[in-house]
This record gives sequence, structure tokens and C-alpha cells, in this order.
Amino acid sequence: FIPMKPAEGGGGGGLSQDLVEEGVRRKYSWLERLVVCQECSHVAPDLVRHKQHFREARHINWLRNQAYREPKKRALWLKIWYKTIEQVEEENPWALAFDEREEALLA
Repeated sequence: FIPMKPAEGGGGGGLSQDLVEEGVRRKYSWLERLVVCQECSHVAPDLVRHKQHFREARHINWLRNQAYREPKKRALWLKIWYKTIEQVEEENPWALAFDEREEALLA
């Protein structure tokens, strides 16, 4: 639903149109809070979750994938990827771990 702008000049309906526009703003107000990662396109509901995302496997593996998408910058991307893994694992050794039994079920 896209609200229409009221016609210029006379013509009633201005009050009802304002109420409709206010309802639309409230209905979609949650969209303004979304934060999208410019690198891997992860969509987070708020800034705190967006910052947590940088320490997750999805984002870290995106760095590795960039190394193979851009062969000329492969060494740079792999260096960034490796440093990021070291930082994350230093803070929490199990941060990037996954359950091998779950992996076997998916295969």
C-alpha cells in the first residue's frame, strides 16, 4: 500500500489522508531499525545484533569467499580472514565451532 499525496488546491479529505499516512508510517516503522551488512548482506534487527554478526561464521566465511572471487586481492582477503578468525577464537575458542553430527545429517 503506497499512500497517495493529496491533490493540490481545494478538495476535502486532508484529515483522513493524514490518518492513513500516519497508519502507514507506524505499520512500517520497524523497517527503519533494520541494519544491513554492506559486505555479506546480513539483515539485523538493530545495531547491537549487527555488531554481533561481525563475529559470526557467516561474516567470517564471507571474507574467505572474497579471496576466491577476487584473485588479484587473494592474499589481502586471506590475511584479513585469518586475523579475524584468530581474534574471534582468542575471545571464545568455541565461537566458530559446529556440531559434526548435525553436519552428517545434512549430507
